[in-house]
Amino acid sequence: ALTAYLFTLYYYITEHDTTFRQYNVREREMTEQREIIQMLLNEYEEQGSDWLWKMDARGKLTDINLRFAAGLGMPANSLSGKLLTDLFKPCTESRQLALRLQAGRAFRNLTLPLVGDGKQRWLMLSARPLKDETTGKVISFRGVATDVTATKEAEAHISYLAHYDSLTDLANRSLFNDMLAHAMRRRSKDGAVALLYLDIDHFKTVNDTLGHPVGDKLLQTVARRLEDEARETAVVGRLGGDEFAIL
Repeated sequence: ALTAYLFTLYYYITEHDTTFRQYNVREREMTEQREIIQMLLNEYEEQGSDWLWKMDARGKLTDINLRFAAGLGMPANSLSGKLLTDLFKPCTESRQLALRLQAGRAFRNLTLPLVGDGKQRWLMLSARPLKDETTGKVISFRGVATDVTATKEAEAHISYLAHYDSLTDLANRSLFNDMLAHAMRRRSKDGAVALLYLDIDHFKTVNDTLGHPVGDKLLQTVARRLEDEARETAVVGRLGGDEFAIL
């Protein structure tokens, strides 16, 4: 009986030795991978331009990253337990965020305006849910946040330059023509659209004798006076040079 037991034990050990060794190798490899991933995450959190954030199934922030809190300008303890959606102003994008979170769906590059009384700031969020393997229910969200305020400001400035005169802040020729066409389409059969076109007499003489800085001041003064005299429903535009129009 003892011989049979020893033979059976020896057979079991030899049969499972390879499997046991492979299991140990895989465990060591997985441990090394986890350590590498954690090291990369730590380096990313310390030196990266983006911030990592976590949220539980109820939509509340957890395990607050210090860089994330510093980027928001808020103490880490005040962020813990705070609803992620409360960080942003009500808008179409914030409603999309709430719907994605409720549905437990991943999302990418969602740009939202932060709540605040000072300078308007914007964050771009990307995240994916972590689900329970047994029930399939979402237990948390893991995501990345990027401050895109500079990008939004640049886009707004480019849009402004495309529609407004940089010297007088009046509508430029392109925007004025678009608004004139819109007014013509919207006017009723009995309605009327008034279009006034005017320029400054001898403006070239002002530039030639007093200089372009004085000429620019004159254009700005004319622009403000036209706005003051025009009705609130009127549009004042600078078409170019010393040419103005009122719709």
